[in-house]
Amino acid sequence: MPERPRASDAIDCRAIITEEQGRFVLTLEILMVPDRPDHLVRHRIADYPTRQGAEVAAKWTVNAANRNLPHPPLGF
Repeated sequence: MPERPRASDAIDCRAIITEEQGRFVLTLEILMVPDRPDHLVRHRIADYPTRQGAEVAAKWTVNAANRNLPHPPLGF
């Protein structure tokens, strides 16, 4: 069984909003250390009835995720 990604391997994250069946789906995309085979991880967070609601949730989610990164975005 492959090793699960660790939070300490995360470099950056971003939110992606897509429309599915009239609802707006928020997906969190996490960039891991590039030498890992699974260096891009996506998690579906939730779906919202309006784009505005999804954008507010995306901002909160990305801010919280960036706060927990072990180092600044892009590893600098």
